Amino acid sequence: MHGVEAKLAALDMASGARVVACMQTAAEMYGFDTEPDDRLHIVDPGTRMRPSPELMVHQRVGAPLKTIRGRLATAPAWTAVEIARNLRRPRALAVLDADGGLPMPELQYEIRDLRGDLWRVDFAWPDSNVVAEYDSVEWHANTEGWKRDRMKAARLQACGWWLSVPIIVDDVRKHPS
Repeated sequence: MHGVEAKLAALDMASGARVVACMQTAAEMYGFDTEPDDRLHIVDPGTRMRPSPELMVHQRVGAPLKTIRGRLATAPAWTAVEIARNLRRPRALAVLDADGGLPMPELQYEIRDLRGDLWRVDFAWPDSNVVAEYDSVEWHANTEGWKRDRMKAARLQACGWWLSVPIIVDDVRKHPS
């Protein structure tokens, strides 16, 4: 048992519940922790576990989960296998037409996620499972908007949609090309 797994097993015993790894700890378990952190990051197990210098307890309600080495962890946007598969045949490029430009998207396209929740995206190319979102400061530059955007992205990616780079007001008004 590796260091992270041993620490998580100890937390299982202390909390009386099987804890779920998240954030940097989950990334480390998947093998791509780009921002190493000595603290364990877990989803709140509901047993009044408090953060400490060695432990960060997160509220990740609705985060998609995957099993890695026998333990649940929050799912990354893309696992290493999915990244490799999509680099060989990137869907984002599949949307380009013969002239290298973008065909007209479907506007305000609705997508139902794996939990049955309905999400509306600003622009969609359903044949390629690609979406683009227009992020305004008014609706997205606040804590609730940021959380909702992250959850929406995770839910759409979990059901096979490729989210392109978000579009902001300057992209549309000052740099439309």
